[in-house]
Amino acid sequence: MSDQPQSEIGRRRATATRQAKSGYADRRTEVVRAAATVFRRKGVSRATIADIAAEVGSDRASLYYYFGTKEDLVDAVITVGVERKLASAPRLRHES
Repeated sequence: MSDQPQSEIGRRRATATRQAKSGYADRRTEVVRAAATVFRRKGVSRATIADIAAEVGSDRASLYYYFGTKEDLVDAVITVGVERKLASAPRLRHES
């Protein structure tokens, strides 16, 4: 089985991620923030891609350029949260 994305949108997403285009990265960050907001408000199980798209001011299909599935978005939201906590750990240690 190939590690290459099978769909055209998957190939475009992979290329944009590899090339680290700033516009792509900025919009992806906006999508992650919108997803976090929707997940907090509705819960992960009740939140839909359409809800997240509305929150970010986009259409549902456009989100698939940034994330292949809702589960990918959940993973990204969790990853960002963990990275923020890890980044603040040294500061918190010194404040104690």
